[in-house]
Amino acid sequence: MDSYGVATYQEVNPGLFAIITFPFLFAIMFGDIGHGFIIFVAALYMILAEKRLAKADLGEVRDCHFFHLRLPVN
Repeated sequence: MDSYGVATYQEVNPGLFAIITFPFLFAIMFGDIGHGFIIFVAALYMILAEKRLAKADLGEVRDCHFFHLRLPVN
């Protein structure tokens, strides 16, 4: 907080607000990064294993979700 200066008399010190909110905002940001990384790894696995997954008979639900809803490639 020194980069913004020290609060003078009868001014609100933003240090208390920063001390309370920073851990929560950091936790949300860190959770989003971890969640995004997990989704990225799962998508990468599905892309790399697409031919093997297409050969396996895993049921109609899986086919609808992963193969029939894709956009056609011309």
